[in-house]
Amino acid sequence: MVEQGTHKPRVGGSNPSAAILTHKLPPQDQGITQIPQAYPHVNSNQGTLLKQAVQGFLLTCKVEGKSYGTIDCYADKLKGFLWYARNYNWPDDIGAITTQHLREFLAYIRDTDHRWGSSCTRAMKPVNSTTMQKYYRALSVLFGWLIREEVL
Repeated sequence: MVEQGTHKPRVGGSNPSAAILTHKLPPQDQGITQIPQAYPHVNSNQGTLLKQAVQGFLLTCKVEGKSYGTIDCYADKLKGFLWYARNYNWPDDIGAITTQHLREFLAYIRDTDHRWGSSCTRAMKPVNSTTMQKYYRALSVLFGWLIREEVL
């Protein structure tokens, strides 16, 4: 028996089992429109898509009540991460991203004089250590969330 007031549900939620995500209707109900997956970012053939994992993470940050400044910072840094992944032909599956990929991305930020394919003067200036820490922190929190959600 659970004592009253001792249950504390996780606000961020947890990743449902694979059985829930691949739910199929019984044969007699095949004519009825199937219920969409509870987690549209999960693709049973490929795993979790990179872009949708980032969107799910940012949504969780909002639900958990993170400050707008924190969410904006994460969104800005992860937008650069997605740009790099797309332009350097990384795998779409977040599970296929390795620490080597992450190191290459962080090295790109630190060492590239002309980032993001932009002509903006800000994209052509070297980044300072605070900016590097913000990118590292955004990636660290994202991948920590993916592990807690059992996506990785």
